[in-house]
Amino acid sequence: MRIFISHATKNKEVVLKFAEFLESVSSEIEVFCSSENGSIKVGKDFIKTIFEELNSSALFIPVLSKEYYESRFCMIELGVAYSYFFNKYEKEGEEYIMPFALHPVTRGQALSGTPMANIQTGEMNDEDDIKSLLEYLSAEKGVHIGAGVNRKLHSFKAELDQIFLTKQNIVELARIGTYFDDSIDFKRKEDVVSYSVKDNAIIVNYNVNPYEKMEHSC
Repeated sequence: MRIFISHATKNKEVVLKFAEFLESVSSEIEVFCSSENGSIKVGKDFIKTIFEELNSSALFIPVLSKEYYESRFCMIELGVAYSYFFNKYEKEGEEYIMPFALHPVTRGQALSGTPMANIQTGEMNDEDDIKSLLEYLSAEKGVHIGAGVNRKLHSFKAELDQIFLTKQNIVELARIGTYFDDSIDFKRKEDVVSYSVKDNAIIVNYNVNPYEKMEHSC
């Protein structure tokens, strides 16, 4: 069974890990994602190859992330794939698109406000959602899932967590502030602390001594 994974280039590391996991649980699964080396041969027409892959795939998995929404090509690809698979499989009542949200995008946000809002979305870092995908492949597509799935799933989740941890932006996560004792007079509380960012580190500067009473200015 061939699965087409649509993703933003900036999410390549996560998506290739996901593709590797899917192919590891069954020899019957073959994943196409355009960022994988050798997936599109030198000299081949990119757009034509995408359509050929859509035609030969039985399932389309868009990995919905902030970067995905920012990519016009990804959004066009999603619309084209939805239309293509709808016409190909809807009359048989088959499921053909299984979206997965990538942190920090949540399943509730992923397709909200779009014509695809009724499609159930999973979350990439949720093991139960990944298991649901595997159960679908087994029950509905007849894919034989091999032994050791739980171990492989735990390993994939650990790799995913490590990628997210490495890519965390310390500035976005940090909350810079100061504890103020209202019994102490300050000319301006915002002068007590300032911060600057250098090489993804935060340098905190105290401009006054918060334990010394300051004179009032007239």
